[in-house]
Amino acid sequence: MKVHLWLPDLFAGTGGIQMFSAALLKGIEANNSVTKVCAFVKNDPKSFSTTKHAKTCVRTYGCKLPALLHTIRFGSALLGHGFLERPDLIISSLLNFSVMAPILRGASSIPYWTVAHGVEAWGLKKGRRHSAFWASNKILPVSRFTMDSVLRNRPMSARGSIREQVRLFPNTFDESKFKIAPKPPHLLSRYGIRPDEKVILTITRLAREEGYKGYDTVLLALPSVLKSSPKTKYLIGGKGSDLGRITQMVAEKGLRDHVILPGFIPDKELVEHYNLCDLFVMPSKKEGFGIVFLEALGCGKPVLAGNKDGSVDALNGGELGLLVDPDDVAQISERIVGILNRTDPNKNLFQPELLRSRAVELFGFSRFRERLDLLLAEHSRNF
Repeated sequence: MKVHLWLPDLFAGTGGIQMFSAALLKGIEANNSVTKVCAFVKNDPKSFSTTKHAKTCVRTYGCKLPALLHTIRFGSALLGHGFLERPDLIISSLLNFSVMAPILRGASSIPYWTVAHGVEAWGLKKGRRHSAFWASNKILPVSRFTMDSVLRNRPMSARGSIREQVRLFPNTFDESKFKIAPKPPHLLSRYGIRPDEKVILTITRLAREEGYKGYDTVLLALPSVLKSSPKTKYLIGGKGSDLGRITQMVAEKGLRDHVILPGFIPDKELVEHYNLCDLFVMPSKKEGFGIVFLEALGCGKPVLAGNKDGSVDALNGGELGLLVDPDDVAQISERIVGILNRTDPNKNLFQPELLRSRAVELFGFSRFRERLDLLLAEHSRNF
């Protein structure tokens, strides 16, 4: 079976979709029924076009063209190679790319799957993207929240039955990378954190359009947290257009001595930062899934997340962490204090090895690959 993957990023990015795309490629490479896989990567520059597997071809299209021309160039490549190589399956890891797939299926009967991550699929309005999305042979939401949001928008003309077309396909994480370790002394020194101080951590993109990530609410809860746990630091890792506003908010609330804004945290330091913290928090309201939660759990850290989005899936309905109302400042403060002071009734949150083992069991790469293998086996039977 020959497979084409349509990916936004593979090597150059560090976001959730990039990580999902890398795991998807790795899983397909490991599948015995796949004889050839070609990954088409829109945003990675040519220098990242490396092939590590004998049956894999990676074509990258990152360039300095204006956005529209860049998109046209990439779309043309998808169609051209699709017509020439006639894959047995196309998988688009970004909904926007799926608009090209019906052309190939109409002309060459090539089936395609579309992955639905989060906001891009919620309440999708009618148009070319909507039509192409619902014409997919398989739609793969990464969380139940996204699946429910997708199904609420299902048109009468959608292909096949819901059970066959829409299949839950959760995210994964690299358990070989994210492991339990002591707090790194050099990070304690870098940030001026004393060994007896507690550290709350958020890692996200600090973009104004993504203010729903919840760091504002944590800042509002912090004064109350400090009354019960005064030796606490809140580290918000990330960069973006919202950094200036956050800095001002910290100053206005008199939190400069307790909030650390290190900017972008490079990939090579991610594991160390997770192991630096005592609690990872991100009470988001529009999270498609939240791979950062799995990474923190992989390092054995308790997690606090919102209860109104895909975070619920990442924490397995609350088994792996605390689910709170992301708008309830008092509740967030209370649950943070419970973790920092080790008084929370869920004692599993204080067992690092248990948190890690359950996260690996539910969302490790082996489980991701099992789900993918089942989908590919089903595809082989039907086509």
